[in-house]
Amino acid sequence: MKKIPVLSLCMAAFLFVSASAFGQAAQSAKNNSPKKPGLSIMAGKVLKVVNAGGYTYAKIQNSGGYIWLAMPQVKIKTGETVTFYPGTQMTNFHSDTLKRTFKKVIFTSGPVDLPGTKAYRAKNKAKQPAEKIKVGKAHGPDARTIAEIYKNRASLNGKTVSVRGKVVKVSKGIMGSNWLHIQDGTGDASKGTNSLVVTTKDDADAGDVVTATGVISSNKDFGFGYKYDAIMEQATIKK
Repeated sequence: MKKIPVLSLCMAAFLFVSASAFGQAAQSAKNNSPKKPGLSIMAGKVLKVVNAGGYTYAKIQNSGGYIWLAMPQVKIKTGETVTFYPGTQMTNFHSDTLKRTFKKVIFTSGPVDLPGTKAYRAKNKAKQPAEKIKVGKAHGPDARTIAEIYKNRASLNGKTVSVRGKVVKVSKGIMGSNWLHIQDGTGDASKGTNSLVVTTKDDADAGDVVTATGVISSNKDFGFGYKYDAIMEQATIKK
């Protein structure tokens, strides 16, 4: 059988993985026989989670039995029922990092309901803080409110700004970063312009009032449902 380069089959599923990490996986899998990608999302109870080499390997159980999934490293817990994006199935895949061969594994981009996706927003809509948030604006010439960031997102694209707000939601260890949702009392909740997603290596918890300084990206589309009118990336956090 003619060998098909794994890179071309898994590029979409590993959009957020570094070239070096992907190269290692592709090299170890080069003699496998890939099958066609799944046609629908996958859901199941997480039975086991192993993180290694920048990847998360998850064993999930559903009505058809169990299957191993591999994805860019993400924080999921055993016992959870999680829905994943479809991916590329590999047979007899050998992981050099884990020093084991999987009879069958599906490479996926990860869970559907990560920050920024429709499923995530729907699941967490009722969990947003009920109190009225009012946080003073950050200081300095680059300071903006959340409403100002959304209003001027085109002109702010690629620029570094500071914003002060209250952390209302945190997802840690997603694609190597912490994803914070912050609000300052400005913006329109019905239009989704009252909450700003901030990605950072720094740590923060829900309820913290922080000043985030980072680069604004306008109309950022990561693919797989990750699309933002405005998002702050590579931020530093001060409490």
